[in-house]
Amino acid sequence: MPEKKTLKKAARRKKTKNPMKTEGFTWRVGVSIITFFALIIFIIIWLFFHADFYTIYQNIAVIIVALLAFCGIMGATWAPWGMRHADEFEEC
Repeated sequence: MPEKKTLKKAARRKKTKNPMKTEGFTWRVGVSIITFFALIIFIIIWLFFHADFYTIYQNIAVIIVALLAFCGIMGATWAPWGMRHADEFEEC
């Protein structure tokens, strides 16, 4: 019985080597691009319009929080896809 499961995984692994053809990949790329540019726009707006009212430490804290939020969004977006398709792209 374990041989059938291994054969199915091997067949699926050979069939799907291109991540662009996997389910859910394209919308995750779109979310990544949009989120990255939103982060850049937020940092630019923050530094040009709001940073004068705060100390350097507060400005650094705001940027760090924005980067952590970006990392959280990226992790929440890509982790399920990576766990679902990990066996298809792992090297033997």
